Amino acid sequence: LQHAQPRLAALNLTFNDASHPSAFDAALDAQLPALRVLAMAHCGMTKESVAALAESPWLSSVQSLLLTQNAIGS
Repeated sequence: LQHAQPRLAALNLTFNDASHPSAFDAALDAQLPALRVLAMAHCGMTKESVAALAESPWLSSVQSLLLTQNAIGS
């Protein structure tokens, strides 16, 4: 992610394990000003991992967020 950050417009992390809130710390801490699409379906996300995602400084620029098939409401 470090080299592609400024121009990265879409990131598909579907089917990666995000069940722990720190699972994607590198991505959440990255500077992703061009990111518009984030797919994290089937990642085992929990309320805690979604809360960590919500704290990301670049999330406000995302126009399409896919979180289907996660245990967010469980």
